[in-house]
Parts: sequence; structure tokens; C-alpha cells
Amino acid sequence: MRETVGIFRYEYLMQIRRPGLWASMIVLVGLFLLFGVLDGTRLAGEALNDPWKLGAALMSDMNLLAPVAAGILVADRFPRDRQTGMRELIGSSLPSSRALLFGKYFGSLLAVLTVPLLILLVAMIAIAFEIHQTSFLLTTPAALLVCMVPAWMFAVVWSLAFPLVMRLRLYQVLFAGFWMWSVAVPRSRLPTINQTILSVNGEYARMAFFYHDAGALYLLPPATTGWAIFNVCLILALTIGGLLAMEIVLRKQERA
Repeated sequence: MRETVGIFRYEYLMQIRRPGLWASMIVLVGLFLLFGVLDGTRLAGEALNDPWKLGAALMSDMNLLAPVAAGILVADRFPRDRQTGMRELIGSSLPSSRALLFGKYFGSLLAVLTVPLLILLVAMIAIAFEIHQTSFLLTTPAALLVCMVPAWMFAVVWSLAFPLVMRLRLYQVLFAGFWMWSVAVPRSRLPTINQTILSVNGEYARMAFFYHDAGALYLLPPATTGWAIFNVCLILALTIGGLLAMEIVLRKQERA
């Protein structure tokens, strides 16, 4: 456990000190939320009618483009360790690859989440002053846990796993293309997993748990509570699969 905490702290500090993390999140999260705050009429209507909808609406901004930056930033962690010789140094001091795996994953995940969550906190306070409504401050954390966190867990775990077996730059390009294809391209334009039960951007949970209206019918199948639970479990299962795949690859590389 002590070794895992040490790797966690090292990874977290390494990521959180990167100017690129702050710059990208301020642009990709801060500007989207800023436009929402400035749109006072829309926010007031959502908050007064149903504060759950407002909390969930903020999550759609968090899951659109920011996970692309998060995935690209964390993807270089294992390749950088190999280049600097830290991989051998850390590996020789750890009892197993599992401490390295969990420390790197959760340290990287918390680091890339810290900045958007700070931005979200500022936006929530600004919205509360703008619309004189504070009830959504209690609903937003629930939407955060259900809609945002699983999507970011998925993005981070595979962004750590794939660079172990493929070239870093190739993965970063492919991941950016995959995320845009899977969350931004509508089914009416191109074949895509967007708006389907395989979507990874938390849209099923957002529509089923917080909106409860006919707007969920554009998803295939429609976003009922049961399908939303299945979708969240699927994202978490893929995340666990990524952790298992990383452990297998790390053990093979240790024996090589």
C-alpha cells in the first residue's frame, strides 16, 4: 500500500504541474461553462423548473472535448518513464506491477479531474449568484459521479494502456479521432456508437436519471433507467478491462 501511495503522489504531482493540463482544461471546460453562465435566461429556467437538469446540463460540457485533452496528456506516462529510465528504477523498488498500475492510474485520473472540477466549482458559485438559486449545488455532485466520472475513468485507463503496445503519437491521434467520432458525430451522419447503448460519454445516465423526458428518445434504445444502468456498468466494465490489460502487458514486459 505504501508503494502505491508513493506512485500515486508522484503521478499526481507530475500531472498537476503541467501547464498544458491547466491551459487545455481552461479552454475546453472553462469557456463552455462561461457561455452557460452568461446565458442567464436558460440557466434560470432550468434551475427553477428542475435543479437536477441544471446539474446534469453542466456535465455535458465536461464530457465533450475535455476528455480528449486528458487522454492525450496521460498517454505519455509509460513512454516517458521508459525514455528517462524511471521505469526500471521504479520497477526494481516495487513488490509487484500492481502497485505501479494502481498508483499511475489513480494519480493520473485525479490529476486530470482536479482542474475541471475546480473550474466547475467556480462556475457553480457564479451560477448561484446569477440565478439566486442554490439547490442545484446539491444535485450537481450526483450528476458528476454518474455522468462524468465513468467517462473520464474510461478515457484515462485506455490512454495509459494503449501506449504500452503502440507508438505514442499514433495513439494520441487515434484517440482524438475516436472520441470525436463517439461523442460528437450523430448517427444520422455516420455510423457511430454515439447516441447508442455503447456510448461512453455519460449521455444515457444524464437523460435517464436527470431529464426524464421525451428528449431521451433520440438515443437507441431510449434512455430508460434500466438501459442507463447497463450503460454505466458497461463503461465501468471496460475500465476494469483496461486495468487488467495493463497488468498483463506490464507483467510480460517485466519478464522480457
